[in-house]
Amino acid sequence: FFVGSDRAEATVVDARDGRLLAKKSVPSPGEWVAAVEGKILRWRADRAGRQIELFDPWSQSVIWSKGPFASNAKWHVLDRECIGVMEPKGRFVLISLRDGQTRVEAQLEPEPTLSEIVLFQLGGSHILVTNGQVHSAGQPNVVFGRQILGASSKTIQKGRVHGFGRSGERLWPDKPQGVSVANQQLLLEQPGWLPILTFAGQRYDQNNREMRWITSVVMIDLRNGRKLIEKEYQAKVPQFRLEGHPEDRAVECAMFGESIRLTFTDKPLAVEEPSKTPLERPGKDADGRRDEDDKKPKTLNAILDAMRKAVGG
Repeated sequence: FFVGSDRAEATVVDARDGRLLAKKSVPSPGEWVAAVEGKILRWRADRAGRQIELFDPWSQSVIWSKGPFASNAKWHVLDRECIGVMEPKGRFVLISLRDGQTRVEAQLEPEPTLSEIVLFQLGGSHILVTNGQVHSAGQPNVVFGRQILGASSKTIQKGRVHGFGRSGERLWPDKPQGVSVANQQLLLEQPGWLPILTFAGQRYDQNNREMRWITSVVMIDLRNGRKLIEKEYQAKVPQFRLEGHPEDRAVECAMFGESIRLTFTDKPLAVEEPSKTPLERPGKDADGRRDEDDKKPKTLNAILDAMRKAVGG
């Protein structure tokens, strides 16, 4: 079928010879979400709030419907396979577009300032990234959300990352509130076969004379919700490239002509040594705590060193 610019009526033709078959009514433009195999995914308002439904213009019938959802709920369609809907009070539902079956239903951390959600399918799991508004009246000269050349991204002012398995279960039960992120650039092109989510971007601060350009990189291991890298660098990165190597189970990040490489294995994380007294344990601050870099595995320290060199830090 074909729909005119006003989207008030659909023209249905025979795909074999172009013969006109009929004209059918379609939902109003403001309700359209996507076209799915000749059907219309519709975000419809009613007295109870919002309904998400799949409408068939030919039969003029609703194939399936889900709801109600709060009127201020946010949605995102993933690969024309499913749609995720989240309410500011924390209710999240992931729905199959084909049959309307619920794949995920979870009560997440409420986000009163929720402005949008983004969905990915990475490493065989569904990943939800939320985004909320931040009032920055106290920082009028800070420019947030500068994407790096060569990296398509979306600004995440204040959000959380949640992971769900194939059966709808939470991936990180020890992190019920998800993984927090703030003032980051979410890369929209991620290596889908690797269990990793990457944020990379830069911002400009006119208030700070010594560190105006700041580049930040965050990488999250989606198997456990652990932040592999969370660093800021006092430099402006002209270009950033994220490249996957399936044969080596690795991902490579390139900046300034330099690169770092993360290789994923099935080996468990290294176990910390048994607790010792402050005087017996090297690499601690005066109060007996270990340096932050000393807490990380040696391989990760090498990665961070490589990235520091890459940005001239």
